[in-house]
Amino acid sequence: MGRSGALIPISAINPHSRVYTVMRQFQFRQDEPGVAILRVVKAQSFGPDDERELQLELDERLGGEVAVHMEFVTEIPLSPAGKFKFVDQRLSLAYPSWSSGGTGTETPVMDGQVTLR
Repeated sequence: MGRSGALIPISAINPHSRVYTVMRQFQFRQDEPGVAILRVVKAQSFGPDDERELQLELDERLGGEVAVHMEFVTEIPLSPAGKFKFVDQRLSLAYPSWSSGGTGTETPVMDGQVTLR
């Protein structure tokens, strides 16, 4: 969620960019609107230039809606279900309910969990 309260689609972040290839794992975590932590497990080839490039790319793609701070970690644990969470969203978000014609809200069916192969 951005500073303005706007929901940011995951497609706003381009995980196919070159800079993501020098990370073993990464996960976005959000505890407050407009601020996110990018947890990164570096690959051996990850260097200071990659950190700068990633920060510039995120700043550009998110258009000032979300300030992203990087945190370097040695591992990112799987969820209790054995899945990897690309986004660890700690905010309570409501989405339009497609089953009710978009008039109500419901908890999203997808919670950002994906399985890496």
